[in-house]
Amino acid sequence: MKYFLKTLKFISILLSVLFFIFVLIIYPILYISRNIKLFLSKKNIAKSADLNSPKSECKRLYSEKLKFEADIKSAELIDKELSLAKNSKERFLLHQKCGIKFGYEKPNQVIYDRKNKISSIERTICKLEKRIKHEEEISNRIISHLIIDGNNICFDKGTFINTKALIKLLETIPKQLKKTVVFDASIKTRTGKNDKEIESSLSKYAQIYIAPKETEADNYIISLAETEKNSYVISNDNYSDFFDKSPIIEKRIMKFMIIRNSIIVNDLSINATF
Repeated sequence: MKYFLKTLKFISILLSVLFFIFVLIIYPILYISRNIKLFLSKKNIAKSADLNSPKSECKRLYSEKLKFEADIKSAELIDKELSLAKNSKERFLLHQKCGIKFGYEKPNQVIYDRKNKISSIERTICKLEKRIKHEEEISNRIISHLIIDGNNICFDKGTFINTKALIKLLETIPKQLKKTVVFDASIKTRTGKNDKEIESSLSKYAQIYIAPKETEADNYIISLAETEKNSYVISNDNYSDFFDKSPIIEKRIMKFMIIRNSIIVNDLSINATF
């Protein structure tokens, strides 16, 4: 009887431990995993929906191009028939046929019109395909860390605008992303603040680093981006002197624009007013 009670007590304790393990460890993991999958699923659906429109337009334009190519062949046949026509009546009927079919009585006018339209369609298709490719590349990116060229974002067309655009950008970037801002030492002169003052004003948004005097922030930005494959740089610098470094080779540089009181980063779908 004692052995049975001890066994029962042991089983009871074991079940309690297993229950607490499930509640405290396994359930949160399952919950987080489910939500991540749901988030990624929604993100992929949204990206797919975004791409459906240009893809449909591309398909429509290809069909239109085929139609115009067929029109050119038909017009060329009418033109050939005109050259073989025996009299003015036959030529008149052929011109009439061409006018009814294409809106132009002369086949050469049809050919000229359709060739111009095909050229215009091809230019549009080229732009759409470039857009689709770019958007697919963006949708397939995995970003874990954004490294921001601090000084770069403090200027608008050569005019120093302090850190207001930078702060707005940092506020808009999703919180789950790691953010690092690297400044040139000149930021201290520009703002009239020392290292600690700059860091304290921005540290709640990101990790802040100021390059030592007589060194360039670019070196630190590229070195930092090299250490993490999923890190991207936000800067309008071309970094042409770092052409052989992985962030440049892998096109992990995101451009931005400051237009009036808005900062726009198309690669992150950010358009924020400051």
